[in-house]
Amino acid sequence: MTRDHYDAIKQLRNDNKVLLFKPDKGSEAVLLHKSEYIQQMQLILETTRKFKAEKSNKDKTVALKNRVTKYFGEILRRKIIDTTTYNKVKLCCSRLLSMYGRGKLHKPDKPMCWGS
Repeated sequence: MTRDHYDAIKQLRNDNKVLLFKPDKGSEAVLLHKSEYIQQMQLILETTRKFKAEKSNKDKTVALKNRVTKYFGEILRRKIIDTTTYNKVKLCCSRLLSMYGRGKLHKPDKPMCWGS
């Protein structure tokens, strides 16, 4: 690639209206308008049975982690498991999941990961 190519890629990466990423296969680059990307991701979420919309916008990760930690702490206290097992199963670094799609160059008009 020439210096002009690198400069163009750098300029595109700084533009928050477009997304530039690697496709799911190959070494090419995929350039997509951010609004189109969001629209296609929403379509995937709405048309598949693999995902279920959460009724609340509240992040339940911390509450779930606390419940699981409390449970394992209780069975450790009751000596149902030992400290070694507890340390292997205890949760740390919990965070909310995120979703992203990758461009598909081999499927025209479908630059997103369409699950089977």
